[in-house]
Amino acid sequence: MLSFEVGDNLEVLCHDSGMRGCWFRCKVLQVSQKRLKVQYDDIQDYDGPEKLEEWVPSYRIAESDKLGMRYTGCITVRPRPLEDSSDFSFELGVRVDAWWSDG
Repeated sequence: MLSFEVGDNLEVLCHDSGMRGCWFRCKVLQVSQKRLKVQYDDIQDYDGPEKLEEWVPSYRIAESDKLGMRYTGCITVRPRPLEDSSDFSFELGVRVDAWWSDG
């Protein structure tokens, strides 16, 4: 199981309808035994101009989606990938996550 610390840059898999299956970038603000308080980089709080903060489970396995498109068994919180991925090469048929149109 992964271990996270305050200040770590992560991605959290969303389960809310309309955004289900999307990964959102965030930073760890607090750590408890089973949860992380995160602040999202690109989501504004509904009640004000601040960035959204919320508690998320530190370890959870993603459930399958109705369309069967999500890779089942993946964790819902992961370290953020490195910004420069120009060194990577991929083989045909390998699953990837893509950043497209700001999300």
